[in-house]
Amino acid sequence: MAASQAAGRPHIMVVDDAADVRETLGRLLEAHGFHVSLASDGQQALHGLQAAVPDLIIIDLEMPNIDGRELIRRIRNSPAWSHLPAILSSGTPGTADDCFDASVTKPAPADDMLGAIDALLGRA
Repeated sequence: MAASQAAGRPHIMVVDDAADVRETLGRLLEAHGFHVSLASDGQQALHGLQAAVPDLIIIDLEMPNIDGRELIRRIRNSPAWSHLPAILSSGTPGTADDCFDASVTKPAPADDMLGAIDALLGRA
């Protein structure tokens, strides 16, 4: 269990190159009691993961530098991160990838995103 979850505030990392999506989702999650860190692409996310492993990560698919598919591949191939629950957040309906634990279509209704998070964190 991550230290943030032990303290009662699960840590979620949001990785999305669209600043408005990233910030809106971050505010929603903070309003629901989560500690949130933000990254604008896969490269920033990898640096953030080295500093603090979150309890869950939400990843956009299409991003510059390191895209969502490459990021999740690196996460799944890392002994330190392979256990990390991951939600695919895509603007393309029906997008699926077996490396992710769940997926939501953007713009996702708040209840859909929060439901997926709660299910993966065992809070449902």
